[in-house]
Amino acid sequence: MKTAAVYHQSSERAQRGFTLVELLVTLSVLAVLLSLAVPSFSETLRGWRRDSATRAFTTHLQLARTQAIKASRKVIMCPSSDGESCTADSTEWKNGWLVYVDLDNDGAIDTGEEIAVRTALSGVASMSGTDAVEELIFLPSGLMGSSATTVTVKPSGSTSTKVNEIAISRVGRAQVTSKDQS
Repeated sequence: MKTAAVYHQSSERAQRGFTLVELLVTLSVLAVLLSLAVPSFSETLRGWRRDSATRAFTTHLQLARTQAIKASRKVIMCPSSDGESCTADSTEWKNGWLVYVDLDNDGAIDTGEEIAVRTALSGVASMSGTDAVEELIFLPSGLMGSSATTVTVKPSGSTSTKVNEIAISRVGRAQVTSKDQS
């Protein structure tokens, strides 16, 4: 008989679940932890998007410079909102851009000149250049035919003031720095 009583007590404990109080305490602790983690994760996600846009832009800069040297032709990188033509009078790159070899030296993209197209970037509030540079021109030597500029990448909805700056020298090289906005 003693073994039956012990079996009955241990089976009651095995079937016992959480009390309502234990469940509420656990959910409260979980809610507090999530409220601390979500803003931090959101800011990290914004940083990833900012860095992704920066990498895409610098990759296309390298492509344009390399193609200019390889093809011994002028290569132009310009902002584009439709993916088919350069956006006139624009220094805003967040809507996308085109890279093309200007085979006939007319300064406009024609059939057969396209190399790369980048469409709008998500999570970027602005991506604009200084000095009102509307296009980046790479000469057959790899040097810039346009003036040196800096493109600033700002993430959208950010509570942080961190931005990426892409400094493009007259030599055609890009240097990226992350800094706080002023």
